[in-house]
Parts: sequence; structure tokens; C-alpha cells
Amino acid sequence: MQQKSAHQSYFLGIMILAIVARIFVFPFAQTIDADAVSRTFLSMDWLEHPKWIGEGVWLPIHYYLNGFALMIWNDQVFSPAVLNTLLSIASIPPIYHLSKREFSINGALFVAAIFAFSPILFRNQFMALSETSYLFFVVHALNLLSKGMKDERIVLFALSGLLLTVAAGIRYEAWLIMAVIGLFLVFRSFKNAFIYGSFALLFPISWLVSNYLLSGNAFTSLSGNHRWTLEIMDNNANVDLETSLRRIWFFPFSLLIAIGPPAAYFALKGSFREIRANGWNFKKLLGILFILMLLFFIYNSFQGTLLLQHRFIGSLVILTLPFAALGFQQLSFQRVVLHLFVVIGLSFVYNMDNISPLPRLNDQEKAKLYQEIPSNSDYLVIDVLGWDYAYYYALMSRMDRKKIILVEGAMNSPDRSAEIQAVLNSGANVTLMIRKESPIDSLLKERKDLLFISEYDDVCIKKNSPSKGAISK
Repeated sequence: MQQKSAHQSYFLGIMILAIVARIFVFPFAQTIDADAVSRTFLSMDWLEHPKWIGEGVWLPIHYYLNGFALMIWNDQVFSPAVLNTLLSIASIPPIYHLSKREFSINGALFVAAIFAFSPILFRNQFMALSETSYLFFVVHALNLLSKGMKDERIVLFALSGLLLTVAAGIRYEAWLIMAVIGLFLVFRSFKNAFIYGSFALLFPISWLVSNYLLSGNAFTSLSGNHRWTLEIMDNNANVDLETSLRRIWFFPFSLLIAIGPPAAYFALKGSFREIRANGWNFKKLLGILFILMLLFFIYNSFQGTLLLQHRFIGSLVILTLPFAALGFQQLSFQRVVLHLFVVIGLSFVYNMDNISPLPRLNDQEKAKLYQEIPSNSDYLVIDVLGWDYAYYYALMSRMDRKKIILVEGAMNSPDRSAEIQAVLNSGANVTLMIRKESPIDSLLKERKDLLFISEYDDVCIKKNSPSKGAISK
């Protein structure tokens, strides 16, 4: 009893540290991911006209979650980030209880600590990305499934399926997890598999049917994703041997960054051991899920349909990290703390983008340029300034998103020159954030109605003149 009380105190300490760390970092974090800004704008669109979304490239439940957060606190910069931070904190208990139940009481504390401070996952939560909310539902579903398989309680299989169907409405990785669990349960208990599947398939079936009825294509999302990566971004252009090899090792290396080499070693060793073991228990299921998810990531990244972005690594983390509990049970507390400091510290020195725990633009003087946007602007034109800076300016401007013209930097992005000329000729107040010597800059050089406002580095801010014949700079 005394040992149990001590473990509860240690876990409470981890939770308090996790909360304090997030409160401390939150004011310094910036939304610098283009997808996060796009998802925020789409959530705002949904909030203006709430409805059940029946088709689209991105799955819809993330819009609903962000929309409800914006309904409570109508702030496009902070509300989605606060929601994700709360979901991130609420995801720590289930992975702790799962690891404690299935592997080791002592090791579960270290698993919880690593999960709470994993640099990539920590970073994701401060932006309106879908990964954090997806992980929240998946890790809770896995914890309930683990308990259900031990206690043989039907209600837990139903709840697990219900949580996974919500996750399936946020990210497609949940579809793979859901399918593998269903097949696994068939071999173990058809009754439990049926109960689980009845709830788990609620969203996928409704989504496929509604997509087919509304667009004639049940797989509109996948088609749209492939069009973006393979046609608009032209992700498979100039793929050499080095690029192919990078696509193979990218996500395994990302896992090393997320949880650290020792934890990765213990996790891999444990997962392969459980896969080879006899029986149809939860640990075998978790090992199978990890291997299949890893192969799924490598295959799709090699094909060019999955972009090499570290923020996707959360699925692999929650499927492997519990296995490390047994390995950490054998280590001293001081060594595990040292391991955690090394993992976080190295994330700041790796020569790779988007892995440090603090999402923040590299040049903070350049980041402040959005403050130069005139308050009376009717339209804002943002040139190709990099995915991070351009979308950050769009969000921080707090302008009507329908009045922002973002010139995207993908290889085959649509040409918006005519649209820009049209708003300039409309008589509206237009502010332009232009990259020097860009095609847009060249297009506008002949105009004499643009007034200089400010410039920094390669960015120049101009606005259209209220009078004809103004001298441009």
C-alpha cells in the first residue's frame, strides 16, 4: 500500500511538472505551421455555418473540436492552442495506466515522463494541428482496450471502438489501427470483435458513403491528398538515390528523436519479443500495430504520398513507448532523468527542422513584421515568404481570412497574379507583403500607385496609394 501511494505521488509530480512546463512555454510559442493556420481558418469557416461535413480532403472532426473551442473563446491565435495543450495533458494518464497494467509499475512512470516531454509531441500541442487531438482519442482507446482484454468487459470494447471512430474522423492513421485491432479481436473473440467493430466503423462508413453520394468518389480525401503531394507539390520530381534513402530512414530516425535511443532500443526489443510470444494478448497486438504502422509510414513516404514531417510521429510513439517500461524498470531514476534531458537537449541541436520543443520562428525581428500591417487594410496579399512566415503573418494579422490572398510556394501552386491585380484595381485598401525579386514583385514594379511602408531582410511591405501618381519605392 505504501509503495502504491509513493507511485501515485511520483505520477502526480510528473503531471504537475508537465502542466507547469506547458504554462511556462505557452507565451513564447508561435503558430508557424502552415497546416495549423489552414485548419484554424477552416474551423472558423465551420463555426460561421455549423453543419455536418460530408466530404473533403481533410477529415472533419478536427474542425468541430477547434470550432467549439473558438465558440468558447473567440481567439483564432490562442483558442486552438489552448485546446491542444489541454488534450496533451489529458493524454498522459492513459499511457501511464496502460504501461503500468501491461508492463511495469516502475517503468510506467518513466514512460509517462518521456511521453509528457517528448520534444516533437510537446511542440505539436502549441499549434492547431490534428496530431494532438488524434493521439488523445487513440491513447485513451488503447488504454480501454487493454483493460477490456484483461477484464473481458464488453462495455470497454464498445467505448474503445467509439473513441477510435472519433480518431478516425481526425486522421487516417486511426483507420489502420482500427482495422488491425478488429482483425486481431476476431481471432480472440468474435463477440468482442463485433461489439468493438459496431462502434469503431461508425465514422468510416458514414464518411465513405457521404463522400460517394456528394462527390461520386468514396475516397475523395485520399485522391485530394495524392493530388496535393504528387501534382501540386510535385513531391516525386527529381527523386535521386539520396532522397529515396532519406524517405526510408526518416520516420525511424524521427522516432529516435522523439523518445531517445535508449527508449527506442527497449521498445523495439520488447515489441519484437511480444510478437514472437504465444497467445493473443494486448502486448502482441501493440507490437503488431507498431510494425505495421512503421511499414505504412515508410511505404507511403517512399512513394511520395506522405511528406517527411516529424509531426506525424505520434502514432509510432504511443505504439512503441509502453514497451520501454520494462527496460526502464532496470535503470536508476537519475539515469532516466539524464536520458530525458539528453532527448530534449538534442532536439535543439539536431540540424533538422520542426523538432525543437518550442515552435518559434528563427528571426523574431522578421516575425514582428505583421505589426506593420495598416489597421484599415481591406485586403492582405502575402507573397511566397516561406510556409512558416507567410502563414504566421496571415494568422497574426487577425484579418478576415477571406480577404487574405496567400501566394503558396508549392511547385505547381495556382497563379494568383490576376486576383492580386483585381483587388488593387478595385479601389479597396490593399496591403502587400512582398518578397524582393519574386515574380509578384516583378509583376508590380510597373505600378505607380504603391506606397512603401516598411522592409526587413527580403520582405517589403507596401500599400496601394489613395491618390493616383504616387511614387513607389
